[in-house]
Amino acid sequence: MEFKNLPEIKSIGNIIFAPAWSVKFHSDHNHELLHVIKGEIELTYQDGSKYVAKAGDTLLNPAGTVHRDAFKPNEELEIFFMLFKWVHADDFFSKVKNKSLREISSATHSEIKRIFDVMRYDTGFGEMDRAIANSRLMNILLLLYRDIVCPCDIAGKSKQQLLVRKAKNYIDRFFRNPINLKDVAEYLRVSPSYLSRIFSHESDFSLIEYLTEVRINEAKKILLDGRYIVADVARMVGYKDSNYFSRIFKTHVGCSPGKYS
Repeated sequence: MEFKNLPEIKSIGNIIFAPAWSVKFHSDHNHELLHVIKGEIELTYQDGSKYVAKAGDTLLNPAGTVHRDAFKPNEELEIFFMLFKWVHADDFFSKVKNKSLREISSATHSEIKRIFDVMRYDTGFGEMDRAIANSRLMNILLLLYRDIVCPCDIAGKSKQQLLVRKAKNYIDRFFRNPINLKDVAEYLRVSPSYLSRIFSHESDFSLIEYLTEVRINEAKKILLDGRYIVADVARMVGYKDSNYFSRIFKTHVGCSPGKYS
């Protein structure tokens, strides 16, 4: 499929959700692209399907899709959104759906987040600024399409590379739970020893090292927020034992969680 025409952004910016949106079903005549900056949101559709998105996640709503935005009013929620029109939307949305966005690669996830971060702080309103914003939106949409529809086009990935990508995706989404190598292997339906060997061979670091790195990076973000004690931070990034978490944190960061700032 060739996408030759740029999408046209009709509205863009941070959105404040009205409590009524959590109760009543509604729709928009434009396509919606939502990127969660802070908090958590659950989109509910009339057929009963639900999609939860947390910080860093992205959701899509084709034009005219009736849905409800569920969120907790007492918790901070920040969403960066774009409403847009696109002549290729029907072809795009026939392939790219919210359930597919759960499986995008960590590389694509990171690249999309980078583009969103750039767009959030680009405050230009001129004709050239609008053209650049439309191009960036096109980049996001094409990254999603390539990753979901033709993942093997990404540098001709081997089966082993795809397995590692799926393992990283699983870790990126569920590291806040007390998961380990066995849990990831069970999800991918391979043996822990095989997954461990392939992951290390393809990545030059082990699966446990990757899981630890993801958890420590998230812990650093939470600690900088300053609202949580070390024991709570440990649980929030998947560690049951706060003492063990503190030892791992100090090994990787060079100081204890309590002294990190």
